Amino acid sequence: MDSISQLVTLQSNIEKFRPSLEDVEACIKVTECKEIADAIGETIVLEGDTDQAIYSSPLIPADFFIYMESTWKGRVKQMHAQYEFQKVEEAAEALSLVVEEDFLPIVLRVKAVSSPLGSRTKGQISYHKEHESIWFKGKCFASPGWLDTPGQERIKNLIPAMDAKGRKVGAEWYTTKKVEKALNCYREAVSQANLKVLEILRGLAAKLQLKTNSIVFLSILTLITKTLFAHVSEGRRRNWVFPTLKEFNPNSSEKKSGSVRNQLEVVGLVPYWLNIEQGGAVQNTIQMKSLFLLTGPNGGGKSSMLRSICATALLGICGLMVPAEKANIPHFDSIILHMLSSDSPADGKSSFQMEMSEMRSILCEATNRSLVLVDEICRGTEVQKGTCIAASMIEELDSIGCIGVISTHLHGLLDLSLKVKYLVYKAMGTVKANEQIKPTWKLIDGICRESLAFETAQCEGVPQNIVRRAVELYASLKRDEIEKSGNENGCFRTGLYLGNDNKTSCQQTTITENLNISNYSPSNFPQIGQSIVLVEEDYDRTASDCKATHNYNGDDWRPETATESQVERLESTATENMPASSTDTLISKLSTYPLDKSRDFKSERNLRLLKEVEKAFISTCGKRLRELDGQKVLSSKSLNIFCSCIGAGQRPPPSVVKSSCVYILQRPDGRFYVGQTDDLTGRISAHRSMEGWQNVPFLYMKVPGKSVGRELETLLINKLPLLGIEVVNIADKHHRNFGTSF
Repeated sequence: MDSISQLVTLQSNIEKFRPSLEDVEACIKVTECKEIADAIGETIVLEGDTDQAIYSSPLIPADFFIYMESTWKGRVKQMHAQYEFQKVEEAAEALSLVVEEDFLPIVLRVKAVSSPLGSRTKGQISYHKEHESIWFKGKCFASPGWLDTPGQERIKNLIPAMDAKGRKVGAEWYTTKKVEKALNCYREAVSQANLKVLEILRGLAAKLQLKTNSIVFLSILTLITKTLFAHVSEGRRRNWVFPTLKEFNPNSSEKKSGSVRNQLEVVGLVPYWLNIEQGGAVQNTIQMKSLFLLTGPNGGGKSSMLRSICATALLGICGLMVPAEKANIPHFDSIILHMLSSDSPADGKSSFQMEMSEMRSILCEATNRSLVLVDEICRGTEVQKGTCIAASMIEELDSIGCIGVISTHLHGLLDLSLKVKYLVYKAMGTVKANEQIKPTWKLIDGICRESLAFETAQCEGVPQNIVRRAVELYASLKRDEIEKSGNENGCFRTGLYLGNDNKTSCQQTTITENLNISNYSPSNFPQIGQSIVLVEEDYDRTASDCKATHNYNGDDWRPETATESQVERLESTATENMPASSTDTLISKLSTYPLDKSRDFKSERNLRLLKEVEKAFISTCGKRLRELDGQKVLSSKSLNIFCSCIGAGQRPPPSVVKSSCVYILQRPDGRFYVGQTDDLTGRISAHRSMEGWQNVPFLYMKVPGKSVGRELETLLINKLPLLGIEVVNIADKHHRNFGTSF
């Protein structure tokens, strides 16, 4: 029995150390991907290779050689077709020499005898694209009066140019037997080179044919990697952040009633298309646990708010950076955004029919875990009925329990008694300063009935007489409303949302205005953003209602029970780590695979020099940084001293964005250049844009501030030559002034 027990124990231990099937498959896939990358890299010309420049000649038009060589040059490495490439080069040089001997004297003769005021004599070396030929094109260049002039002997050798069928091309096209022979040799060499390149590519395709799945995997992985690289780099530059994802709480007390209360929280939200560093971007903080009914003036930012929320939620649940300072995003099962609808003549539907069709889909698909964003609901039909339809849809979405925003200019919604439990009234703020009403683009509590319609029309260039007439009609309409409502004092009440001393507020005031339209002359017509005398107000909504809405502090507000028990807050929980799949394992293995070194710098001497410079770089900068850290000069909490290398075809990681760096590059001649920058990616691109510098390697080190970078740059320029390392920019070693605060 003891032997059997030991055997079972041994078997179980073997099973523990046996690699899983997923690990074996991942290793096989990594090996296969490496073989594919090596095969392609050894055959295909990579970006930055400059050994296959198209031939050029000062006498022959460049279009000729571009047309003949661009289809096959730069596709495979020259070492695989060295003989064919050499033949093309020799044939092109021979053609250029023959053209110079046979055509150049004639061209010089034509220029010598031509009158500067105009002459019938013309002659030049031209490219005939249709016949892929270089010929002499001219007229009136063989006058008998110029028999003794230079070039006369060459003119005698000219013959009419013929096409492939032996027909004369034209009266102005000429060639010589030597030029035709050189052209034929060049065409033949080009044809052979083209065939050789195709043969090489076919051989590569046949070799990789059985590895199509791995090629597709590599292509997709490369695309994803480049996209993530660009996204994170730009996100760091714009100060975006990674959000915290929250799972919906299945144990919520309101699950039985059909609504799980969850909160979308975004701090410092900015429209993703704006850069806050350039100014003009207004930040907003959003705490959304239910449906918002959003009102605001034209140009107040309602549509931008919806787009920003949608983009933030979508980027967040994809695990990407979001345009905010902080974000907690529930894991929505769907994100639904509805913007302006257009008509569909093919389906025989108007814009309102299309909107209703889309809203039907939204109502059917939305759940209590959905984010629903609807811009300008029911604006394509008659106002009163559209208001009622919108109100009914809002009640339905509220009963579903989804999170979202419904923006509208249908102010009648604010006067209806909606059967809602969680709806919250929000507005895009406005501020009144110097008798002008302007949007603040801030999301605040309450409602806003001001549309700034007249100001918007005038701002967009609508003639003043039309806007003035609109004001008259509006005044007449309001008079009728006052008479019908039995208003005795003949005044309007404003429900305009105004910021008071830059504080968010919901005010209600009563303003009496004399409606004297004759005062609206071009000289005193209100300027853009200035308040016109006719300002609407909240008719039925009471101050207590506004106060109840204004006191919304992250909990769900119920209009009918504003002071009673609130819905319990959902605990914030971060998403749990999911077990890694075989694809995750494969990607992790690929990420640890060493990258290929620069082929241009494989010489032992250059590699040895680069290693020596790396050691000197770390020791010199590390010593100085530790000294500064000991002197309490550096403000960084932890000092990390390490050097990174950027090889051929590589770019610096996103972590260097908006960071100060000291760098050393190795020139093609083996010498070194020392520099410092706050934009390492841009500096590397600038260096590699120089001819022959496409594959230069870089060493870099992140440092705490530009001033420290300048000091370390000067230190390296002075220290490296003492170690036998040749530095080219020795003029920068005389810097003396460095700051000490960051």
